[in-house]
Amino acid sequence: MPLPLIVGTGWDADILTISLIGQLDPVRVPEVRHVLFQCQAECPRAVLVDLAGLTVDSDLPLTVFAAVARESATWLCVPLLPYGPAGALADRVDGLRYLHLHTDREHALAALGPPVPADSAIRADLPFSLAALNLARDLAARACQDWGMVPHCGEVELIVSELVANALRHADPPLRLVVARRGPDLQIVVRDGSSLRPDPPARTGPSRLRDRGLQLIDAFATVWGSIPTLGGKAVWATLRT
Repeated sequence: MPLPLIVGTGWDADILTISLIGQLDPVRVPEVRHVLFQCQAECPRAVLVDLAGLTVDSDLPLTVFAAVARESATWLCVPLLPYGPAGALADRVDGLRYLHLHTDREHALAALGPPVPADSAIRADLPFSLAALNLARDLAARACQDWGMVPHCGEVELIVSELVANALRHADPPLRLVVARRGPDLQIVVRDGSSLRPDPPARTGPSRLRDRGLQLIDAFATVWGSIPTLGGKAVWATLRT
């Protein structure tokens, strides 16, 4: 009888680790995909994936790791680093595209290089009310000041405001904000409790006025989009400074 899959997550400084213990079958793949995306949406320095306790019956479930790594590479500078499997499973994971397998946690951490400043990200749960707008703007402005990015403060506050306002109008609680500095980029993420993902804003027609918030995000962000998470979604925007 296959072992039930246990999925655990934990922080260590600014690194998130996902542990998978038991058998990963196609039924559990969507859940694992959403967990991986949710961890990416926290904008940690890296997401480590401990596969030492994982088993699979086929190669198909393993493609979830390559798929998440490929999609997140288009918007986040958050590496997905698997480590720990042995034997045939190690060979199968190592053969996946968009990933580099590490033998153990120490080797995965060594691949990251020197640590980044401890204050390179802010993460906050927001009230699901209009009070969230001022709180989110204040947090974003403080981050820009602390990181020496005052010239971009107006753009960041606008993007944060529109993402939060859009969640309040169209989504459900809980509401969470993440702003992170990753090299020359600022990553802004707002996570909510609705699985309904926003469509690209209309360029013409009657829906253009309804899409004003998304139009502003589209205009000021370098790139933006959304990903599914456990019980909801995360809408993200990247600002190249």
